[in-house]
Amino acid sequence: MRFGRVCTSQQLRGQGIGRQVLQAGEAWAKKHGFLSGLIDGELTAKSFYERCGYQVIGDPFDEDGAPVVTLKKTL
Repeated sequence: MRFGRVCTSQQLRGQGIGRQVLQAGEAWAKKHGFLSGLIDGELTAKSFYERCGYQVIGDPFDEDGAPVVTLKKTL
């Protein structure tokens, strides 16, 4: 399953909302037979995705003017 980026407004960060949204997407994907999740996340959010269990699988690249890295997680 390829997820879009998870984005939370600055005022709400640190409350677990992004993690909950990501976990809901993962649960849906798992229920529908997906074995892994992929995300192209901005480098500024890489540590968030890593804390959620994702691992970097490629070199950074530019997407829409922002440095991005692909991350993967087994569901």
